[in-house]
Amino acid sequence: MKNMNPYSPTFKTRDGEPLPENLRFRGQNTPAIASNGSFNASSNKDLMVQIGNLITAHASGDIRRGYSPEEARLIAQERRNIVQAARQDPELWASIGAVMTEDISETTFREGFLRKFMVFNDLGQGDIARARFKTKDVIALIATTPTEVTPTYVRNNWKFLPEIYIGDRILIEERDIGQSTGDILEEKYQEGLEAIMVGEDRLWKTMADTAAAIYNTITYFTTFTPAIFSQIRSQVTGWGIPGAYCLLAYDLWDDIIGTTGFSDWFSPVEKHELVLEGQLGVMLNLQLLTDAFRLPELKVLNPGDVYIVGAPETHGVLMQRGDMSANPITSYDKGKPERGWYIFEIIAMSIIGAKSVSAGKRS
Repeated sequence: MKNMNPYSPTFKTRDGEPLPENLRFRGQNTPAIASNGSFNASSNKDLMVQIGNLITAHASGDIRRGYSPEEARLIAQERRNIVQAARQDPELWASIGAVMTEDISETTFREGFLRKFMVFNDLGQGDIARARFKTKDVIALIATTPTEVTPTYVRNNWKFLPEIYIGDRILIEERDIGQSTGDILEEKYQEGLEAIMVGEDRLWKTMADTAAAIYNTITYFTTFTPAIFSQIRSQVTGWGIPGAYCLLAYDLWDDIIGTTGFSDWFSPVEKHELVLEGQLGVMLNLQLLTDAFRLPELKVLNPGDVYIVGAPETHGVLMQRGDMSANPITSYDKGKPERGWYIFEIIAMSIIGAKSVSAGKRS
């Protein structure tokens, strides 16, 4: 089944044209991106402005993920045919779910925040989810359900973690299969991403919001300035923990562009493809990440949110038992003519060092 992943990092203009040759920001006559994929910018400050223009272009719909109109029409037709055929072919229906799950897993590893912030371990047959704490007598945050976390005082160097399910039922009504004129599998793919990638990232955010107020203090501000940035960062580095990431909401980039001083610290990511995956650059040795280029239903940050996160080995652990799975299901026994897949993963996770995360929020 080709062209299955509609969440490809390839962005196009509103008209479906490729970006390097055709993107011009509003009010600018020259191409925004050079033929080698780098931004056309004369300085760090100018590059930061161009990244801000890219964020604005995405928010306004001038750029978007996906295909040209003709490509989208052909791919949607192909997928509708596949879904129609799969109604009478259980093996084909199962394979659709399997391929979709592979794409969801790939995107989650590439763009999910949780997967960047935590040390990742696979759990093999017979393995028990145990987190090792280099320092005992500390407070850790442990995920106990897909939406709940529990602060736990750790007296020893090891802690058993509960294994939880992250997932959801992805269903298609029979009449939608017959009536749809769009890309029905793309819609289901987005639902799968919301269940898995967004589910993971929201769980991390819940955990981080709690952890950031245990040993550190949440910083409230009206304008994000270099002084505020340094204050939030120092709450992590002040414990002797190396800072690794700065996760920030899209609206804070306007503050960064409009405030003197940030450009002196900024080391750019020049390739626009990396920016579109949420990697904005480096500032004071912190990788700047954002969810600005996700679809609205896939965003996890609130306006004005900013987090500083320590190196993964100081921050937390994520364990996964087996691969993500998609099991074919129906709701016919419940009187609902619909079918689909239950997509899920089994994970265990903990912020093992609450000192390794600090947070700021616009008041």
